[in-house]
This record gives sequence, C-alpha cells and structure tokens, in this order.
Amino acid sequence: MGKAILVVDDEPHIGYLVKKVLMRQGYEVVLAFSALEALAANAKTPFDLYILDIAMPDMNGFELCRELRNTPSGAQVPVIMLTARGDERAKRSAMEAGVAKFVTKPFSPKALQQHIEEVLESV
Repeated sequence: MGKAILVVDDEPHIGYLVKKVLMRQGYEVVLAFSALEALAANAKTPFDLYILDIAMPDMNGFELCRELRNTPSGAQVPVIMLTARGDERAKRSAMEAGVAKFVTKPFSPKALQQHIEEVLESV
C-alpha cells in the first residue's frame, strides 16, 4: 500500500491531473475541492502528505495549512503548495506556514513527482 496524499485544489482539472499522476506512481490519493472538504477528509483518514492550492473560495491554502497543523493527525504532515501564485510574498507566507516545498503552476508532472519524493524521504 502506497503513501496517502491529500490533494486540495478548487480547480477540478488540476486536481484530477495531480491525482492521476500520483496514482500512477502508487500513491493513495484523496482529492478535495475546498478547504472544508479537506478538513473533513483529514478527520477520517491519516495522510502522509498534503498538496494544497493557495486560492480557494472558502479558506486560502495558508489558513488551511494552519488548520491541518492544529489537528492531531496533521501536526507533523509535510505540505507542498501547488499554486499559480509565484510572487515572493506568497512564497514567504508559505514558508512561514511551514510548507516544505512551493511549486508553481503550470507544473511538470515529473518535477512534481520529484518534489513529492524529496519531501517524503525527508520525513
């Protein structure tokens, strides 16, 4: 059984692409389209990694990261931000929130896979 990854992105085509890429690599993937869905999924399933978008309608990725970190199951789970925002302020906010990697869209599926492997190996 592979590592479990929670992917949170309000853009379905991005979420499904990431899920497809990761499932091909043997990961178990749960896809959420909002922060509230992500929090509900996190309450049911322990995850090894979170991949979060920043811009979402109900809560941004930084807030979601903090919420997940405040749960017993999510306190030590590494986070990769996968976002269209590549500005320095967003990167700084991500690092302050404890994000392990910051990946900008558009992204290479192969590069994303490498980032995931690096993060999971460092845990």
